[in-house]
Amino acid sequence: MRTAAARLCALALAIAAAAVSPGSQAQPAPVDFSFLRSPELRWLDLAPAASVQAIAEDLQSAERAPLRAQAQAALERPGTLALALIDRGMLVYEGHAAGRSAADRYFSFSVAKSLTALAVGEALCAGRIRSLDDTAVTYAPELAGTAYADASVRHLLMMASGAQSGGPDLSGQPHPGAFTAEMMGRRSVAQQWREHGRRARGLFSEVRPGERFDYNNLDTAALAAVIRGATGAAFGAWFAQAVVEKSGLADTSRWNLDRDGRELNYASYSATLRDWVRLALRFRAVQRAATDEPCLRAFLEEGTRTRIATYARSGFAGYGYQIWTDFAGGPRTAYWMLGYGGQRVAIDPASDRIMITFATSPQDATLRLFTGWARTP
Repeated sequence: MRTAAARLCALALAIAAAAVSPGSQAQPAPVDFSFLRSPELRWLDLAPAASVQAIAEDLQSAERAPLRAQAQAALERPGTLALALIDRGMLVYEGHAAGRSAADRYFSFSVAKSLTALAVGEALCAGRIRSLDDTAVTYAPELAGTAYADASVRHLLMMASGAQSGGPDLSGQPHPGAFTAEMMGRRSVAQQWREHGRRARGLFSEVRPGERFDYNNLDTAALAAVIRGATGAAFGAWFAQAVVEKSGLADTSRWNLDRDGRELNYASYSATLRDWVRLALRFRAVQRAATDEPCLRAFLEEGTRTRIATYARSGFAGYGYQIWTDFAGGPRTAYWMLGYGGQRVAIDPASDRIMITFATSPQDATLRLFTGWARTP
């Protein structure tokens, strides 16, 4: 039997072989999620919100039966773990693959990046971050001496720090095996900054902050350092206050930790499917002005639209604030939270439809389901 370390090493190799997003033609090997049961992993559990957000639902009506039949067919495709559809604020389909249940927590991979952006927006609107154009080192002195220090908070949100990365084939890792090393407690994010926080070089000169998109987990990790410095709280504590409570999560959720006990905020959040629904509905409520939060609404309006062009092969032409935009195969009004292995939260404000799916490999069936549905009156 393979050890947990060997399984996680195999996962890292699969990540290294995969493209940065599901828009690529490359199809990675299925993800083995059994590594999440390793006794070597460390995590922080976040308690449910004091006030749970009720979810409006229509899971039985005849008029939506054809949609539910399409969703069920997509769920039953090999590799899909869970699927939820939200139509104009109403949960209209909820499904779990065989062997899964509503009590299961679903691991985000890089969908966590988009939640980090929401936490940054909350810190900005609470006055803890004075401006997105402040340099990261203003709030995170530990970044001094690295390429991240001179990048602004906005640059970090846009994956445009100018720091050297491992390239598009490493799915954000600074080097092969970085995710494994951090998850297994052999390395810390702070070590990665010190050892890999160099300025990238272009053809003739160094890359300056804001000049180009470069998908980099350490940009997202630097945002956690900014939040720590700006709020005086650990990232997990701020996330609990600003995201878990305001989204009204009903169940315990979880961040995995590195060897220093810091949340791996770029890829390791886990929550139940119903709580993922609540998180998506939080984005919707703010953007539709259902809450009295004009600052956060403005932040999300900025951050869910294209701020910078991405890798041409990604399938997503734009990137906002830790958010993918302009998917070539779907409505350009939609924005996407994407995680390795087929984890997706797609939100289309124009049609007011949302899809949440978790999988062990990218599933074209769920992409077709959402893009077709979002275009249907």
